[in-house]
Amino acid sequence: MDFIWGIDKEADIYCTSAQIAMNSQADTLDETISEFSKELNILGWEDLTYTQLLSTIVKITEEQVIESGWNITDEDGVAWILGILCRAYLKSLRTKTESFDKIFKDCFKLYFQDK
Repeated sequence: MDFIWGIDKEADIYCTSAQIAMNSQADTLDETISEFSKELNILGWEDLTYTQLLSTIVKITEEQVIESGWNITDEDGVAWILGILCRAYLKSLRTKTESFDKIFKDCFKLYFQDK
């Protein structure tokens, strides 16, 4: 994809946008994120290397975007799903090693690098 301001700036914009959208819907999302986080804990996501984590989040994001009927290059849909996955992952950890912003932006860039 061709991003007008470059992929780094787009990742920044969509990271902020996803956080604002999720915060505005916290009442309905908190339970979903908590449940998903328990599943990730059971699946052992905490033991993934950072590279494996990014690849896994990107793969699941693409699957969910397609399943939702969105275009795989729909930045808003991608950001929404990435945001939920990143929050659930961070919530599943006993100790946090990376920030939401870093994981989200790295996933966003990886997702769109070949689209």
